[in-house]
Amino acid sequence: MLRATERRRRGSSPYAERRRAPFRDDAMPQFFESRKLRYEIHKQWEKRWEIAEIINDGRERNRPFTRSDFEAVERQVLAAANALLNSGEVDAVRVLRERERDDGFLTTSEIFFREASGGRPEPPVTVSRYDGAVLPCVMPNDLYARPACKVIGALLRSYLDKHCLTALELLHFHPYIRKLNDSYSLVQGAIHQAATAQAKIGGTVKERAAALHALIAAAESKARDAMAEKRLPVIEEGAIAAFVERIAARYPEADRQFYMAVALARHFQGSQSLLAKLDFALEALAGEPPREMAQLLDELAAGCLDSSQLVMDLLGHQSNLAEALTSLAELAAGQGETTSGAAATAKLRSLIAAGRLPVVAEGLWDRIVREFSRGRPLSRAGEKREWDLLLQTADRLEAACPGEYKAAIGEAAKLRIRRIRDAALLNG
Repeated sequence: MLRATERRRRGSSPYAERRRAPFRDDAMPQFFESRKLRYEIHKQWEKRWEIAEIINDGRERNRPFTRSDFEAVERQVLAAANALLNSGEVDAVRVLRERERDDGFLTTSEIFFREASGGRPEPPVTVSRYDGAVLPCVMPNDLYARPACKVIGALLRSYLDKHCLTALELLHFHPYIRKLNDSYSLVQGAIHQAATAQAKIGGTVKERAAALHALIAAAESKARDAMAEKRLPVIEEGAIAAFVERIAARYPEADRQFYMAVALARHFQGSQSLLAKLDFALEALAGEPPREMAQLLDELAAGCLDSSQLVMDLLGHQSNLAEALTSLAELAAGQGETTSGAAATAKLRSLIAAGRLPVVAEGLWDRIVREFSRGRPLSRAGEKREWDLLLQTADRLEAACPGEYKAAIGEAAKLRIRRIRDAALLNG
């Protein structure tokens, strides 16, 4: 007791003394000695991400890899990232740190992201076009479901990409909703598009728009109430099952999915990229979480992959649209090979092949059908090559796709054949 009193008199405590104690390299020998570190410096230019440089930890096998070595490598990597950022030749720079255990297990995290100051003005945020069906929603839970999130992800694509958000996060975190409401014309444009599509099924555009406004207001109110939750369980690294148990102990079954999504949105609050969120979802799914969380992580990953830019980053360079569609079909089927450095792509293939990402796979096939149906040329080498690639690509896509997509792929191929023939008649 006298010792404790004396510490308080001196403004100290055993905890403060412990905090002031220097970090010892032998406190975490497993992290520094058993995990190889690899860094990818990515640069963004013309809305595309490319790998600018890869830096390995350079550890020597005849001595331990200490904290000083780790800090020196990190300084080197961040110095290279900042130098690239200040070169005036890029729009943004990010750094991914990959850790590999001796057994080959990989984890990837984003440790740096910064946009270049000045330069060209950002493109305006607009409402994108959505050609698919928009089913009416009755309750906020319908709005949180994947079909509605897919529509929101398409209509508000430029807004979500700008803020590195998924539709799922947007709907479950009130600060995001409040910020979106500042863009009144953007919200109104998205509602009008959705209402117009719904009116084709029944009702008038005005009626459908009014129903959507009421539904969005209910979702906003629910997200605002969730902000008052002070004891909401948090997600700790590698402890997904424990998080789900705490959610189950605190909330009735009908509310668990909602509050798990709220916790996810809080967990990602900040400047994390869509790639970092995707990697989190994939790593958590690899640990076989409880069913409710596995479904939510699948939907989160699908929301990340609604971004065309992220899909292009994962596929890497493709010489033409035909090659990109074939590579995407292989990925959607959990097949194909992954180039070195694309850790997230390798995880995607593995989990899709294991049947752990059904929502992601469905989203990728929807994208394939959508892109194949559009008028962009498959080839950059002229009409003759376009015809050959069309036949090859159609065969490959039909062979790889699930049965429910074969008819859509066939219709898209016929549409392209008609376009080629019409063009030949006009030029002939």
